[in-house]
Amino acid sequence: MEAAMGKSKVTVSIRMTGEQRAALDEIAARYDKDRSALVGEAIDNYIAEQRYYLKQIDAALVSAAKGEFVPEEQMKNFWESWHGEAAEREQFAK
Repeated sequence: MEAAMGKSKVTVSIRMTGEQRAALDEIAARYDKDRSALVGEAIDNYIAEQRYYLKQIDAALVSAAKGEFVPEEQMKNFWESWHGEAAEREQFAK
């Protein structure tokens, strides 16, 4: 299906621990997907998330260059959310 949509595929090598591999295999079995499909989805989700954060940071930098500043509370909430999500992802990875 991806090839039909114009997406070419490449082969990559990913190092993971035995525990990560076992967890990935468990999830793959529950979703009836292969390991590669899950890894591809995870990479797509990570890229989308990072692009979102970079877009937010770029917009804030443009505003700051114009002398427009985000209220401190709003910035604090953004960074807490960002760090909180990172901590949550790390916790789920265990």
